[in-house]
Amino acid sequence: MTNLFNNSIKNIYTKYNTLDPFEIAESCDIEIRYESFLKSPSGQYVVIHDQKIILINHELADSNERYFVMAHELYHALMHSELSGYYIQNSFSRGKLENEANKFAVNLLTNRYVEEYGLYPSSYDELYNLYGIPKDILEIYID
Repeated sequence: MTNLFNNSIKNIYTKYNTLDPFEIAESCDIEIRYESFLKSPSGQYVVIHDQKIILINHELADSNERYFVMAHELYHALMHSELSGYYIQNSFSRGKLENEANKFAVNLLTNRYVEEYGLYPSSYDELYNLYGIPKDILEIYID
């Protein structure tokens, strides 16, 4: 699975010349909205009248966590846009797709760090502090 994500991320970088999830979404004409949610979800990908939209909890607007949420939802928008109805109704697939989106987000943002700083982060804390990647997710998905 790692090669799939590495190839996807290389292709994304080649196509958009960035690994910033917000810039990628903008280039793909994906609207980004900050909306009021309860405590969850942190984000959601939807399509309304053929317009792709990523909704992010408004409480994250000034938080570094918005990067992780954006990268996670961007995966759904890029890789699973045709499955939105199926995704909501099938809990097994939902869990699988959520795991894939988490792994993609970790890989995208780790490579974003390299893009910005020219080297790999020396600790989980650097990725957590810059991009809000939850430490428990980092421990599971970091390569």
